Amino acid sequence: MNIGIIGSGAREHSICYWIKKSKRVNKIFCFPGNAGTDDIAENINIDLKNFKVLKDFILKNNIKIVILERHTYIVCWVLITYPTFS
Repeated sequence: MNIGIIGSGAREHSICYWIKKSKRVNKIFCFPGNAGTDDIAENINIDLKNFKVLKDFILKNNIKIVILERHTYIVCWVLITYPTFS
């Protein structure tokens, strides 16, 4: 399973580190990630405010779970992007 993690702090590195240990995880993508996540995942430099580009990347790479760190991202994701997946 492919996982996406949105954020670039130490929390995201820790989440990435522990998720990587699962045998169910094939690949982890971090948006935008940091130097620590770059060692254990693929950092993706995408404008997080451009929901269409983010959504297209998620669908193209068969990402099944997206972990959101910041409250702003969660609110925007639910209100703006979620209806477009239907």
